[in-house]
Amino acid sequence: MSVVEKGLTPIMPAAHRGDIKIVDVLVLHEEFEENGLSKPLDTYLNETLCMADACGQTEVASVLLDYGADKDAQAENALTPLVWEAYIDARTNKRATALHYAARNGRFQVARLLFDSGADVDALGDKLNTLLMEAVPEEHLKVGDLLQSSGARIYMPDKHERTALHLAVEREELAVVKLLLDSGDDRGYRVDATAKDGSTALHLAAYNGHIDACRVLIGGGADVNSVDNAGLTGLRKAVQMKHIDVTKLRLQFGANARTTTSSKTLLHITVENSAEDVLDLLLDHIKCIDAVDDKGFTPLMVASRNGKDAAIDQLLATVLHLAPREEKLKTCRRILLQWGVQINAADDDGVALLIDAVKGKFMDIIDLLHTENVDDSSADKEGKAAPHVAVTSGAARIVKQLSDTSADIDAADRCDWTPLAIAAECGLHDIALILLQKKADANVKSANGNTALRCAAGSGCAWTCLFLLMYDAAIDPKNCYGATSLLMAVTHRSADEFKLLVDEGANVDTNDHGKRTSLHLTIKNRANDIVEMLLDHGAYLRLKDKRGFTPLMVAAQAENIPAISCY
Repeated sequence: MSVVEKGLTPIMPAAHRGDIKIVDVLVLHEEFEENGLSKPLDTYLNETLCMADACGQTEVASVLLDYGADKDAQAENALTPLVWEAYIDARTNKRATALHYAARNGRFQVARLLFDSGADVDALGDKLNTLLMEAVPEEHLKVGDLLQSSGARIYMPDKHERTALHLAVEREELAVVKLLLDSGDDRGYRVDATAKDGSTALHLAAYNGHIDACRVLIGGGADVNSVDNAGLTGLRKAVQMKHIDVTKLRLQFGANARTTTSSKTLLHITVENSAEDVLDLLLDHIKCIDAVDDKGFTPLMVASRNGKDAAIDQLLATVLHLAPREEKLKTCRRILLQWGVQINAADDDGVALLIDAVKGKFMDIIDLLHTENVDDSSADKEGKAAPHVAVTSGAARIVKQLSDTSADIDAADRCDWTPLAIAAECGLHDIALILLQKKADANVKSANGNTALRCAAGSGCAWTCLFLLMYDAAIDPKNCYGATSLLMAVTHRSADEFKLLVDEGANVDTNDHGKRTSLHLTIKNRANDIVEMLLDHGAYLRLKDKRGFTPLMVAAQAENIPAISCY
């Protein structure tokens, strides 16, 4: 039998493939006479047996044993056969056991046999690799599952202190990662086990951009803010490698975008890497954009020095909107006057600088913006301009301040709400009075016909109703449902507003589209104090609603005995 490359005779590849017929032919071939071989026949048989056993070819091994191969013999590489009472924990020159070979090659049946024979499931190989590390490739998942179920300590590290979880994540073997995570804490499993450099499996997943592995690890309880020996978080590694999906995921699950031990923040790194998408994402989470590196450079300075025009635009827009939110008047002035930026520019949500300043109730900044001729009519995506926002915030002084400028205090937002209508609906009588004094139109109607007085009557604010009536608000106009201010007051059982409206001449017999009068609605709502006032003001008792019901019939149907008694 001739010797081929790497010292293998033809019988060895046949044994490796599990080709029993070829093995049988070669053993019986006339060239297999001992005087024609460079080694004794039993040596070739023993080496071939080792090959067959290492590859899990049990049938070939059986044939070789029948031809006289020694089940306990050691080949030149010190590898012993794997079965039939051989020493199952014997090692090769490279410190590998039979079980290492079975795990490495995904030989489930061989591994099963070795386990049943008492093989050491925690034996370490030449690189201090555990058996689970050998079984990390997903195609060997069956062996890995067997190792795990057989009690292998899955957290055992290699010489770099990496666990099987590190290797599975690095190779993006998700099925193996899930298998390891499913092992549970009762087996000593640690999802945040660190390698020699302090990196966890989640660090590796972030660095390599393995988004699915990140999801699985975070779902398994991995710490998103852990740092390695260099003080770097997984978020920083994802940002450095421009992995926007991983960055977004980590931020979503609470990663601290401001955690860093180096002189550079995540913004500095992102600007240097020209990662505009990542920069946009970080700017939504990092409000401290004036941090300096060890050379005294802010991210904006780094962008300017390196000619990163896109980053400059992104940072300037953020600075401009953050300054009013944080009441940084000096910053606003420097940006407005020195950089010459567009003071009417809006952010992605359509929020202009003036609106940001109004939300923060920063009067000095509002004055500064008006000095620079800011556009008071700038509105957000909901159509709300600065006056709307000021009223909603209950900021009376700012409402007055805006009313003194060119702001259109009668402008409606996309829901047809004017600042005065908002004040009336919210019961903000002091703001309503300011707007009326500044010539706000008390009779502006929304698309459905509602006026500020109808809103005030419905909200139960008598003072707002009084101020509106003082400024000539019409009492009896109906909305698209036929409701007047008086009908709204009785519907909400607002006795004070009802009395005020009636005293100002409201028609007590007006009806809505259902032909219901104030008396119908009051009886139905059991507002019997108002029933008495209506009767005192001469409400007509025989008017019928659309169903043909008189107020008395409504009282009978509702079993409102006190109302019936009023008759």
